[in-house]
Amino acid sequence: MAHAQLTSVVTPSYAIDSPVEKSCATSHQQHIVIDVCLEETVNETKEEKQLRYLAHNFVLPHVVKHRLEADVKQANGLAITTALFAGALVSLAQLVATNETSSPTWEALRFFIYGAIAVNLSGTTLALIIIKMCTDIPCIALERVLDQPSSWPARCARGEPLPLKLLRDPVQMLVQFGMSRHYNALDWGAGIWVIIGYINTFSAMTLWVWLTQTPAVAVVLMVIIVPAFLGTLALVGILDLV
Repeated sequence: MAHAQLTSVVTPSYAIDSPVEKSCATSHQQHIVIDVCLEETVNETKEEKQLRYLAHNFVLPHVVKHRLEADVKQANGLAITTALFAGALVSLAQLVATNETSSPTWEALRFFIYGAIAVNLSGTTLALIIIKMCTDIPCIALERVLDQPSSWPARCARGEPLPLKLLRDPVQMLVQFGMSRHYNALDWGAGIWVIIGYINTFSAMTLWVWLTQTPAVAVVLMVIIVPAFLGTLALVGILDLV
């Protein structure tokens, strides 16, 4: 009888329904996982242990982080601006589509409208690609800490400061932390593409004003629009924004 009771205790046939029993079962599973982790930790070498701590506590250097944050903010601004331009021009394209006039001026208007929409949407796409590339850097740098002990992410994780050569070349600095070598060209291309979209947008709006408004209204608007347009382009050149 006692043997039967002992057997029933060791191999219970009932389901685990009690919250206390479920808690005990969960705790048992957790203990198994902990035991496996402890076994792996005991068997690891000194170098592996040091590498694990370096990777666990790794953060990007402030100078790298600040550059990435600045580029992400700029790309966000470009993406929003170009998307708004494209949306406004789509509405204008719908109005132009209702006019069947085939004069050279109207054809030029259609060319600039559709060209501006395409260029602005391309600028939005480029800006989003830049954001994606910048936000991937922390993960790529962490992989280099684990797999490339001589890389600059690994050396910075060990406390070594970046050299002046990299600090003076922000693009090369980002490349060392996992950025694509074509990032600088992409950054320049996005800026130039935005300016091309801006020029096409201005040209389309100018033609639209001259075709739909009286000469007096068009002249007054040009007095306001043209200086603003030229001033913006001059400001881009003076501040070396591209």
